[in-house]
Amino acid sequence: LAREWGAAGGGVPGRDGVAATCMSLSEGRGCDAVILTAVTEATLKLAVESVRDGGTIVLFGGKPGGAYAMPLWDIWLREINVISSYSATPGGLKRALEFLSAPACEDIETLISHRLPLAEAQNAFEIVHRGAASKAVIVP
Repeated sequence: LAREWGAAGGGVPGRDGVAATCMSLSEGRGCDAVILTAVTEATLKLAVESVRDGGTIVLFGGKPGGAYAMPLWDIWLREINVISSYSATPGGLKRALEFLSAPACEDIETLISHRLPLAEAQNAFEIVHRGAASKAVIVP
């Protein structure tokens, strides 16, 4: 999906060599920024492996009470910035709406891979958790 929308590359953690892909696409430097929408110890480790020295890791998706071990030595030694974001800002929402209004997004429906009734909400979460959906929508 990312490639269809213009990304140079991408991957699925646990299936693809995400860190190796990041290094390959950046001529060995790593990603300028890594945005974690599902924070776990494994994704934190992968983010550190994928980001460039001096790059930024954004912790966007976490869960209440979540506590994770972080490779602090690597973060310190490589001067990696770790920041958090809880929700979108007005400026961020404006940019997102501009993006979604662009000609490349004319068929926004292609982003939604699953539509499920409210009674199947748990199934929708499981589909997304397995990585089998690009976007699941609960339809009342």
